[in-house]
Amino acid sequence: QLLDKGERKKRLVCVGFAAETNDIVSNAQSKLVAKQLDLLVANDVSR
Repeated sequence: QLLDKGERKKRLVCVGFAAETNDIVSNAQSKLVAKQLDLLVANDVSR
């Protein structure tokens, strides 16, 4: 976990990045939830 909930400021937006090779949307959604991010940018690196 990048930041505990208590460490996050109210107006801070946490963005993550993921390089995926398969099931891009499913894997990105899982990471978004698991890492408690506000936004996750996923890139298809298999192309």
